[in-house]
Amino acid sequence: MQSLLAQEIEASMGEYTFFENKGQWPNGVLYRAKMASGSIYLEQGRILYYFTDYSQLQATHANL
Repeated sequence: MQSLLAQEIEASMGEYTFFENKGQWPNGVLYRAKMASGSIYLEQGRILYYFTDYSQLQATHANL
């Protein structure tokens, strides 16, 4: 049985600046925008939200 993890994230509904893919991301990506919790990728026929969990990075950095 697969587990489904979910996390509610509060985010402002502000404007995002999308940058065209000019070879800096995989070929399927047309545009990308950064947001506080990750990135938004626009591809043909779909939108991908990539959320980054910075808690582990912050914990590791704090112990250096």
